[in-house]
Amino acid sequence: MNSELPGTIRSKNRIFAGLALIFVLILFIEYSCVRRVPPPVITTREKAFKKVDIKKLSLKADDFSVSSFITALERSISYYRKVPPNRIYHFGQYSIKASQLADTYESLKDYAHLNRSWPTIANYIEDHFEALKCKGLRGDGKLLFTGYYEPRVSGSLKKTSKFSYPLYSLPDDLVYVDLISFGLKDSKRRLTGRLDGRTVKPYFTRHEIDFEGKLAGKKLELVWLEDIVDCFFIHVQGSAEIVLRNGSTMSVNYAGSNGRPYKSIGALLINEGIIPREKMSMEAIYQYLHSYPSEIERILSYNPSYVFFRKVKNGPVGSIGVILTPKRSVAADPKFFPPGALSFIKICKSEDRNLCNNENSVAFRRLVFIQDRGGAIKGPGRIDYYWGKGKEAGNIAGSFKPWGEFYILVPR
Repeated sequence: MNSELPGTIRSKNRIFAGLALIFVLILFIEYSCVRRVPPPVITTREKAFKKVDIKKLSLKADDFSVSSFITALERSISYYRKVPPNRIYHFGQYSIKASQLADTYESLKDYAHLNRSWPTIANYIEDHFEALKCKGLRGDGKLLFTGYYEPRVSGSLKKTSKFSYPLYSLPDDLVYVDLISFGLKDSKRRLTGRLDGRTVKPYFTRHEIDFEGKLAGKKLELVWLEDIVDCFFIHVQGSAEIVLRNGSTMSVNYAGSNGRPYKSIGALLINEGIIPREKMSMEAIYQYLHSYPSEIERILSYNPSYVFFRKVKNGPVGSIGVILTPKRSVAADPKFFPPGALSFIKICKSEDRNLCNNENSVAFRRLVFIQDRGGAIKGPGRIDYYWGKGKEAGNIAGSFKPWGEFYILVPR
């Protein structure tokens, strides 16, 4: 016979039911977090690549011109010839000196000059190189590709009522702090800041520079543009060709940044439900900001990263100091991908990674060179593909976001 009072039994039952509910909620939260935010699988260069059979890549299916390939190849050779010959470049677990890369690429260039057909060039590469496939961020061999280009816009060397938004040159008070030299080996390698008396502070944000005028009157204005949205996207692209009022052109290129983290305004507009994910493009952002100019300050200020520029004779110039070649140059994270290296890409027709599982899903294959880097291009799961100059290239680059495969080619 149960001697406990009915009220006591009911109270215990409620306690047990409550504990069971809490336990179920904890399991649900943990399961939901794991499902929604899968942790990255690949975090080191050594684990980011695996060797594959180069003869199965169909190098000869490259559908772009041999002359553009030779041009980009020559530019990587010039880069390797300028750096110390004993500098080491890491191809996954392989280590190769700059001098060896330069010599190997010179031989390839000489052969390509004499044999200007893809089947013969592909055979030569297959005989003299091995292929390492990038595993991507999740380890499934798929990378997200995006596009970039060099904008061409009108501008003025003097501020006018029409041209009133500047592109700035690198400020004198911007300083770099090498944390490694302070023994902080587990920290970010370098900090960017500004001198304020005897103190180093974070450099001004985009909002402080563009909307509070923190750099105004310091004679840092390199050129003046008509549209602050154009300025923003030139920051994102890292270069521009400016058509001046007398008809001449001026090329500007990336000189440095304020060191602030890059935050995507496209992601912001998607998360706020303003632009659907499937319709997101650079053109869609342009249209929204010009339709609602009162939103410009808020939206642009969301990205605190700010780029400074320098005048160059010809551009755009990539991070390795060579002129980029349309459809042959790519930007990648140098922590994982060796700068200047010959590589091969397979681009999927679909933006759905789950539909990129066979040869029928391939839109194009192309030999490319890693000749640039980008503030938003981080890790082994992202590649930025350079489309060229002007509006047409911009229209393609602004909506280019397929999945694909990436292979670095290692000299035997």
